[in-house]
Amino acid sequence: MSIKHHNPETVGKPAGPYTHLVETDDFVFMSGQAPIDSDTGQLFSGSFKEEADLVFKNIIKNLNFLGLDLANVVKVNAFLGDIEFRDEYNELYRQYFKEPFPARTTIVCGLGTLKIEIEVIAYKRR
Repeated sequence: MSIKHHNPETVGKPAGPYTHLVETDDFVFMSGQAPIDSDTGQLFSGSFKEEADLVFKNIIKNLNFLGLDLANVVKVNAFLGDIEFRDEYNELYRQYFKEPFPARTTIVCGLGTLKIEIEVIAYKRR
């Protein structure tokens, strides 16, 4: 199995000791994406919807770097800063993903100032 590591310039440099994308023969593992403005490299703070939209845009940019899109995503792990965001997250999720939906885990946890972070696994051969 071959393994490649990618840090696409379109999403900015990682904010810590990690790689944005780890690509294997069949799968892509994406590190958690936060609402980082890829133009400035700065954390964006706004409404839950604004932050979530930016997170999804960063996910899409990462996938596009490898010629993939959201249809390739088979697993989503979402981390919400507060349970109050659950219904809004479900609504946004349906805007970005279509049936049949990817497998999904949603965890409510302390994210500091972040309202949301999402990591995905994508299958390359669709």
